[in-house]
Amino acid sequence: MATLYGKHYTREELLGHVGDISQVARVKPYRLIEGLEDGSLAIDVITGSGLAFTALGSRGLDISAASFNGRSLAWRSSTSDTHPAYFDHEGEGGRGWLRGFFGGMVATCGLTYAGANGIDDGQLYGLHGRINNIPATSVSWGGTWVGDEYEITISGRVRQSSVFAENIELHRTISTRLGARSFQLHD
Repeated sequence: MATLYGKHYTREELLGHVGDISQVARVKPYRLIEGLEDGSLAIDVITGSGLAFTALGSRGLDISAASFNGRSLAWRSSTSDTHPAYFDHEGEGGRGWLRGFFGGMVATCGLTYAGANGIDDGQLYGLHGRINNIPATSVSWGGTWVGDEYEITISGRVRQSSVFAENIELHRTISTRLGARSFQLHD
């Protein structure tokens, strides 16, 4: 059963009180249109409990913002949700990652390494790797009833690859449900 506003509802009961489930819980995709964010795919989720968050399809499905009852749950930097086209991995001696680090609830580092920038065997490794600046593919989102529970899911794949080097794919699923005060992230 869905719990909303301190009450338990069956699917039938809840749908008898709302015109559309999006009144209380939804997943909404859109494109950002200004400045360095222009063109980025963002996906907002609200659960009806006061929990809301934004996943960025253009940034590996990282979660750039989250709030509960209007109060931020995540620190946000001044860079905004910068489009990955502006990522300069080698800039500033390998610290270019900081030019697009939005902060947020989830900022993925790696996959082949994470941590400080540096040179190893003549190769420059930028701060925290590339994965946070790679757009996801096969991105899907939606909400569906499973019995009396309304489940919300976002999923996609992020591939970090290079000819004659790594070829790694991260599969990410973010899930929650109507009335939830949390989400699950599965990589």
